[in-house]
Amino acid sequence: MSRRHVSKIKRADTGDIGVVLLAYETGQKSKSHTSKYLLSMANGNSVIEKQSKIISKVFSDNSLYIATGLDCDKIVDKIPKSVRIVENQNFHCTGTAEYIRLVINNSTESSLLIIDGGILFSEDVLLDLDFSNSFILCLEGNNDQQNIGATFSEGYISQLSFGLQNKTYDIIFLKDHELKLAEKICSNRDKNKLLMFEIINFIVNNGGSIQPQIPKKTTFLKNVESAKDVYENSNL
Repeated sequence: MSRRHVSKIKRADTGDIGVVLLAYETGQKSKSHTSKYLLSMANGNSVIEKQSKIISKVFSDNSLYIATGLDCDKIVDKIPKSVRIVENQNFHCTGTAEYIRLVINNSTESSLLIIDGGILFSEDVLLDLDFSNSFILCLEGNNDQQNIGATFSEGYISQLSFGLQNKTYDIIFLKDHELKLAEKICSNRDKNKLLMFEIINFIVNNGGSIQPQIPKKTTFLKNVESAKDVYENSNL
């Protein structure tokens, strides 16, 4: 059986998924700073252009939302008009929770695939995802003290925090009860500075079930740390 046929079977129930690219960075940046998702690849395209093309190819029938703030005008110039821009005008004083709130309020889908704009990924990563349950992409082990990791319990995420054993990537799928819990915490304006791992912890601690999904070794995933990372991996 061909890989294309296998992928069609695996992805048969993806019609009601909204795909979200989170294109923002926290903290104060100098005027000369270029955000990770705007860094140029060897062919001249930015990271977010590459991400958008891969997503649009794999999810050709789904809506793509880009949630952004400070760089909104720059992003609009780089992506197709079919992509829906969700602008956080309070980017200077809010965190991930506000971006998620705005996306939920502007979307009609019953589930969301949320992808961080600072991740380089191959098409295979998306093709291999299983949307049966809410999940976060993880690697068993391989984490360090500076990055968010996860602990597992009976096949589910039990906690996210800095330095935990299992490395996580911010490619997160929320559906049903888990999406409702995300909406609940993100709609609380007193919590609008929460980061993604804090939102996930709220979901888990309030009855939500999020599975760790382990990508195949043949797929490509990399958190962008510098322009060098982008240039050296332009051919993914």
